[in-house]
Amino acid sequence: MAGIGDIVGPVTLDHEGQREKFERDGVTYVHRHDERTTGETWWRAETNGIKQGEAKITYVDPVSAFDSLRPLLPDTGFTSIPEWMRVAAERESAADDSFRDGHIYLVMER
Repeated sequence: MAGIGDIVGPVTLDHEGQREKFERDGVTYVHRHDERTTGETWWRAETNGIKQGEAKITYVDPVSAFDSLRPLLPDTGFTSIPEWMRVAAERESAADDSFRDGHIYLVMER
């Protein structure tokens, strides 16, 4: 989590459905295996991509089971939890099964 002097890195929304949902509604959730910085930042459409807009990242909860993600799914832009976890794993270069544990972050347009 961001502290005094910490830089909040940008959030990458590289999945088309997630990005479209965020652009339409100004909100989405992201899953990360490791914790990340939170606070005001910006978002991009691809890793190392250019700034697309302003965002605020808020820590929501740790997650340890796919079923706990089910209530969030409609706000992610993904069609299924396995799809969401596959994209998250690709983003972090990790195995799909390692994503049963992780952290959920709310990303809001600002």
